[in-house]
Amino acid sequence: MKNWLYSVLLLIPLLALCGCGDEQGILRGKVSFQGLPCQPGQPDYRVPPCTGPFPSYELAVFDPDDLESPVVTTTTNGLGTYQLTLPVGEYVIFTQNGPKAENRKANRFKIEKDAVTSLDLAISTGIL
Repeated sequence: MKNWLYSVLLLIPLLALCGCGDEQGILRGKVSFQGLPCQPGQPDYRVPPCTGPFPSYELAVFDPDDLESPVVTTTTNGLGTYQLTLPVGEYVIFTQNGPKAENRKANRFKIEKDAVTSLDLAISTGIL
């Protein structure tokens, strides 16, 4: 029993040194709305309904095994871009792809250790 306990006590510092739980990568991209070709100066020139980068769009990142509770959420900046640090693994972000709320596209991606994953997303309500 003492030898087992001694072995475990020796392993704990080694596990802390390896940083095994800290394997992360970066997800970044741009969210664009696909809509009407509005011109500057029109009363409704904004995204949406006009085509362009989508500012203040909320993204929810899900584990493919749990599509009910997001792992994390974020909001795009004023230019429609976002960046997140995530643990290594596979994920999915759903985006609207049609006129009804249930018209969703699954955007699957993988985060690898110390790597940057680029994922540009398109939001479409089908009003083109």
